[in-house]
Amino acid sequence: IKGPVSTPYAEPVISGSTREYHLQTEATKLDIMISQQFCSDGMSDFLYEYKVSLKYNGKNYSGCGILLNTL
Repeated sequence: IKGPVSTPYAEPVISGSTREYHLQTEATKLDIMISQQFCSDGMSDFLYEYKVSLKYNGKNYSGCGILLNTL
């Protein structure tokens, strides 16, 4: 991803402890899935609370995350 990406906000689809966001503009398609499950980044011994998957214009990304404020 090069630079910031702006899309209008869309309410998440909630299923159990997973939230999915599906955002789209004329030039951008962005799907984000946040799952409450322990996740390791492979570089440290720290376990994160959330697994995050992102699909941006057909390319997949994944990582770990922590809760910064209430979802």
